[in-house]
Amino acid sequence: MQMDTTGIPDEYNPETITGVPAGQLKSPQPPIQWLQTLVATISGIGLLALMVVMAGDVFGRYLFNHPIPGAYELVEYLMAIIVPFSIAYSAAQKCHVGVDILVERLPKKIRAIVDIITQFLTIILVSIVIWQGWVGFFEAQSSSIRSAVLEIPNYPFLLAVPIGFMAFVVFVFCHLLKTIKEVLKP
Repeated sequence: MQMDTTGIPDEYNPETITGVPAGQLKSPQPPIQWLQTLVATISGIGLLALMVVMAGDVFGRYLFNHPIPGAYELVEYLMAIIVPFSIAYSAAQKCHVGVDILVERLPKKIRAIVDIITQFLTIILVSIVIWQGWVGFFEAQSSSIRSAVLEIPNYPFLLAVPIGFMAFVVFVFCHLLKTIKEVLKP
């Protein structure tokens, strides 16, 4: 059995296995960062697709006198994807708009308690949105509702609402746990 200079057998040495020097190995992303990257990617791809459709429609309409058929339907469907996932991403970044006129003047512990109450109520209210999103998805799935021009079924795009808001609740719950930890800290 061969060993390197650190005394670790070669078969267990990460540098030997991966070919990457020991100090340069990247640790795996925590699941919350993976989810954050996923919602950002989904909303970003949706926004890019929306811009391509709208730009193509404008160029087609004004340069070639031939707009993209069903462009407005595609934009509506893409917005159904973009909005929930963008809201979830903004929750992950803690960049939602807040009214701080009164709260910012409170002591730090009281502000944290107000944050806990707000986050808890947000989780309850968004859970109702998730539940109704699933109800709407299953109702649309059992119906034969399709878009008028392209005849695309509606239900796959309705799936983005409960999934996007489930990610939103995960991020708010993580922030809630962090805030509770700060309040309980001596």
